[in-house]
Amino acid sequence: MNGLMVFVTLFGATSSFSGVPGYAVPPCLQGVTRHEAVLFWQQIQNRPVEVRYRTGRSAYLVQHLPAGTTLHRVVLSGLVQGRRYEYGVRIQGQDAWASGRFKTEGRPSDSFTFLVMGDTRSDVLAHSAVVDAMATEDAAFFLHTGDVVARPEELLYRRFFAIEWPLLRNVSMLPALGNHELSGSWQKGRALFKKFFRFPNRGPGPGIEYSFVYGNSMVLFLDSNMEFTGSEQTSWATSKLIEAMSDPTIRHVFVVIHHGPFSSGPHGPNWELVDSELMEQFQRFGVDIIFSGHDHLYERGRIGNVRYVVSAGGGAPLYPIKRRLPNTEVVESTHHYVRVRVSGDAVEVAAYRLDGSLLDWFSYVKAGADSIASAPVVVAARSDGPRRLRHASAAKKLGRGPRRPARLSGCDVVSFGALLFFFLGALVLVLRRQYQSRTRTKP
Repeated sequence: MNGLMVFVTLFGATSSFSGVPGYAVPPCLQGVTRHEAVLFWQQIQNRPVEVRYRTGRSAYLVQHLPAGTTLHRVVLSGLVQGRRYEYGVRIQGQDAWASGRFKTEGRPSDSFTFLVMGDTRSDVLAHSAVVDAMATEDAAFFLHTGDVVARPEELLYRRFFAIEWPLLRNVSMLPALGNHELSGSWQKGRALFKKFFRFPNRGPGPGIEYSFVYGNSMVLFLDSNMEFTGSEQTSWATSKLIEAMSDPTIRHVFVVIHHGPFSSGPHGPNWELVDSELMEQFQRFGVDIIFSGHDHLYERGRIGNVRYVVSAGGGAPLYPIKRRLPNTEVVESTHHYVRVRVSGDAVEVAAYRLDGSLLDWFSYVKAGADSIASAPVVVAARSDGPRRLRHASAAKKLGRGPRRPARLSGCDVVSFGALLFFFLGALVLVLRRQYQSRTRTKP
């Protein structure tokens, strides 16, 4: 990342972006299907815009957008299945084009690659490094496991897109809603999330819970900030799993959720999810992998025929490994991203550190009772000693583990630390004044 980019991301400058002036949010892809692609951007000034796109050396197709709004979502339609396209966006009165490229979805039998990463909210330099590494991959789309920003503020979303642009100009991103997107105000948080990310209204929470099918796979996004047991969300998710099982062209189902079922980090397992009927449905209907975030590390494990991957090393402060769960196969606290390759019934998953080294790799073939081959990198974790689980079925699967932890966020820890520091400082000041008073009155 060049010096200008670092300045933009650190100080929130919006007068220019990486040499392309005029954008608060530069043009990004937000969904590519077989015959359409969606471009999203936000201008600083309300000016007319020209959009052009083409495949190969064919003539450009052009759309002219009159002045009227600074926030744009433009659908490029009439695209050919399985073709590569290039596009450009230019604001009237400027010479520079903001450009990118993409490939439309192919046939259900075609192989494809997607990326996974999450918790990008804090360290802009680490976040930038992860994005630079991911941008080298030829991926169809990118799944974000949540906590895109630290707080629901428009400036933080703009900074996020500025950092992510080297990737999002060419790859569409689909995020799960994290807890930090709602920090301080659920109403404002949900409104901003849906302002910057817009997806099909296919779930009970419009723009929050949704699903899509790409190739031979279904991806299901859930909101872990809401209840699971007996909820409308759980009923909807079950109906989507039944739909996937009934469709012979869908061979894989991936779930994306911010607070995942299991983690060896400080937050630990999400017992509300583990105790719900939804985990049983994941097992019953053959979910391949549950991708989650929240605990800032990488982890991979397996419960029955369902694998889970915690990918939360996108830029937030890394968390220590608190206790390696019995079902954990790989765990490491490091910034990273995950690449998933789907080829028919076969799935290959690789996780990479920022230096390009292989953190983890595994593959499997989805064919009834699927087989798994893996070459894990195992990192030992300190054990806090055995304790009884709250849920009998989970205890049977996991062995013995920790009790359900209190949900104490990183912000709570910081606030408590600040309060403690203030209290100690005040105590020292009082004692010092008492000592000085006694010294002055001493004969």
